[in-house]
Amino acid sequence: MKKSIEFKLRTSSAHRRLLLKLLGKGKDVYNLALSECKKRLNRLRDDKEYQTLLSLRRDLKKAKLSTKQVDQLLRDIVTKRYFLTKTAIEKHVKDNAGYLRDGFNSQFEQTLADRAFDTIQKVLYGKSKKVRFKGKWDNILASVHSKSTDTGIMFDPEKLSISYMGVVIPLVTDYRKDDGYHKWYLEQIIDNYTKHSAADISYIRIVRRVIKGRDIFYAQFIVDVRPIGMTDDAVAKENVAIAHHNVSLIQKAKEAGESTT
Repeated sequence: MKKSIEFKLRTSSAHRRLLLKLLGKGKDVYNLALSECKKRLNRLRDDKEYQTLLSLRRDLKKAKLSTKQVDQLLRDIVTKRYFLTKTAIEKHVKDNAGYLRDGFNSQFEQTLADRAFDTIQKVLYGKSKKVRFKGKWDNILASVHSKSTDTGIMFDPEKLSISYMGVVIPLVTDYRKDDGYHKWYLEQIIDNYTKHSAADISYIRIVRRVIKGRDIFYAQFIVDVRPIGMTDDAVAKENVAIAHHNVSLIQKAKEAGESTT
């Protein structure tokens, strides 16, 4: 389970320009990924074999018969004929981002490509009717993050600040209405960084909100939350058990001829 701990950033006008530029590039990368996802989805929907299999699957469901073989054929068309997978969309963004990659972390690209893919998945499986591209003002990208604390947005536990591309932005640590919440969590985060190499911090997210017409930025620490009383050894054992379980699931999928992407 993950929990987000949020701290306001003490930004100057230069900081705000940098972060707005970062989110602006993020918006363009997201739109690039989503555009490619939509093109592949449209080609998939025009595929006569795919539509025939969908009709067959509906008939089998009505007759309460197994759809396992049809589901596999549908997955093969989606992933192998039209390459509508996370990996393929990540590669497309990497190959076509061009100037957008200048000063933009590669893991930011991957997470935004994954976000676009998850959006198109909802449309593909009927959980959403349409996708919405990020506009200039009405729907601008509100957040960006990498996949770990080792790259992208970094935290300095001594200076109590985050940094990106060498630019240091301090956290706001004094709040009028706090009741010790921020102070206690900040101490836990600092302890985790200094003693455990940020083992329980998944990544840091930059969030933008418009409050009273002003751009306000926050740093969200995404933390892996463990049950009360669970020791480091127990966490390590649990992670190993989860890893073995995932390996066994992948192996079973391969033996059954199912896609693992």
